[in-house]
Amino acid sequence: MIELSTATDEEILKVFHNDTIWDAVASDNVPVKEDWEIRRDGEYIAGKVSDHLIGVAVHHDVDGVAQIHFQVLPEYRKDYAKTFLGVFLDYLFDELRYEKVIAEIPAIYPNVLVFALKNGFSITGVADHTFKKNGINHAVYQVALGR
Repeated sequence: MIELSTATDEEILKVFHNDTIWDAVASDNVPVKEDWEIRRDGEYIAGKVSDHLIGVAVHHDVDGVAQIHFQVLPEYRKDYAKTFLGVFLDYLFDELRYEKVIAEIPAIYPNVLVFALKNGFSITGVADHTFKKNGINHAVYQVALGR
């Protein structure tokens, strides 16, 4: 059973400073991970199994819509990513009463896009900005899920 709780700074940094996660989420335009500061413009939710941190999900309210960022530590992805996403979405829809959840996924990460699509999201468009990684600008898909 995955339990959700408000993530502590230590939990947020454990997830976002993970080398695999940092390499994926950090564009060319951000500082090194040691200088990265937690933005306080959203709610950070820790996902735990038997008190072991498996990931952190973030949501920001954008005009009444939940925009999410979802990170699962690599060693837990196979066993818990789908379930963690489901529990997090239930929290957003059932407890916070959002009717729509959106996310942006850089085209450089087709595995993330496939994961989103397999879990009910639909592509709604392409963002008017790009994700610059290793000197290359990548398109950013916009995806959404409603209930």
